[in-house]
Amino acid sequence: MDELTSVKILELIQQKAELEDEPIFTPKDVVNKLYEIIHAQKELKNIWVEGEVYNFKKNTQSGHIYFSLKDEHTNLECVYFLQNQVRDTLNGVEIKDGKIIRAFGDIRVYKKNGHCQLNVEKISDANSIGNILRKILATYKKLQDEGLFALERKKKIPEVPLNLGIATSDSGAALRDIIKVAKSRFPQINIYIAPCHVQGEKAKESIINAIKILNNPVYKIDVIIVGRGGGSFEDLIIFSEEDVVRAFADSTVPVVSAVGHQIDRPLCEYAADVVAITPTEAAQKCVPIIEEKKEKIEYYIKKIQSLLIYRLNFYKEKWHSISKRYIWKEPQNLFLDYYQYLDQLEDRLKRNFINLLKQKYFQLQVLEEKLKQLNPHAPLKRGYAYVTDKQNKIIKKGSEIKQKDKIFIHFLEDVVHAKVENIQKKE
Repeated sequence: MDELTSVKILELIQQKAELEDEPIFTPKDVVNKLYEIIHAQKELKNIWVEGEVYNFKKNTQSGHIYFSLKDEHTNLECVYFLQNQVRDTLNGVEIKDGKIIRAFGDIRVYKKNGHCQLNVEKISDANSIGNILRKILATYKKLQDEGLFALERKKKIPEVPLNLGIATSDSGAALRDIIKVAKSRFPQINIYIAPCHVQGEKAKESIINAIKILNNPVYKIDVIIVGRGGGSFEDLIIFSEEDVVRAFADSTVPVVSAVGHQIDRPLCEYAADVVAITPTEAAQKCVPIIEEKKEKIEYYIKKIQSLLIYRLNFYKEKWHSISKRYIWKEPQNLFLDYYQYLDQLEDRLKRNFINLLKQKYFQLQVLEEKLKQLNPHAPLKRGYAYVTDKQNKIIKKGSEIKQKDKIFIHFLEDVVHAKVENIQKKE
């Protein structure tokens, strides 16, 4: 055996020894380890899981229930032992495939197959009162944070609305009550009705659409009453839907909430400009008793008239008192001093104006004399002349021309053409 073969054998023996030193798990070991890890996680205890029931089965002998909760991503196996069902009998929630429920319990590992599952202690309908209240509370917080319930957003109802809008069921008692009360208080008021569903699947879009219709400027609505004649908590849930609450808040016309329930307050009341307990109260808050308004107006008219008469009499007496004074017998005396003062001002103005003219005339003469001295033709009148070359440039000294150049001698009235014959410097 050569040396190279011996080395390779030693390497193989060493690798085998290293593999034998590493721990090797059985499936049971791994599942037990998973069980310990998951059992230690507090986040996986006492949790609610919501999903759609899938693969529902009930063991007829043991009474235990097996099902899965699924969503669009995955599914979670669940087991609902009989003893937990007995403790949760007051719940009364039916479990069946396709139903959305909430299950409460701990996540455990079933050691027989290594699957994670939810050991259910109790179940709840996803649409139970508690779940609905949690949803309403979340919506309330969201809209409050956006400022939809702020007092500064509230709009004031007109004191005497001429056009009243109503959004409610056209077959309910609420509509009849509102019309009856409104017409009894103000017979001339115009009423516009936008019929809508106030419960059921179509209610949300129907209420929102009715509010939008009554906000149309064509109708010139002054105030809108939205509501219904009371109902159970479930009946009023629609008035806590986010989109319905936003429709109340987004209305440009003042909105009165008249849901008609004093115990359970729907979110629409927080967004409304005014809240009424019943439709009848809503009509009373929106529509004044017109006769009372007339009486009030007549009262103010009489009060204004009496104040005017009082002020007129006051000034009349004051005028009589002033008119008896001496100055009013000969009022022209008031102006005598002013006439004299005006004459003095006139004389002063004339003198100042004449002096100013003289001063300006003297200044004008001085300027005229200066202009005469600066006039280039003035020396010509005294017999002087000036010389230019053929470019009409004035020649000031002999060095600017040379012999045989043509020059022009300018007198006052004539120009003499000449030719340079000789240039001689002065001594």
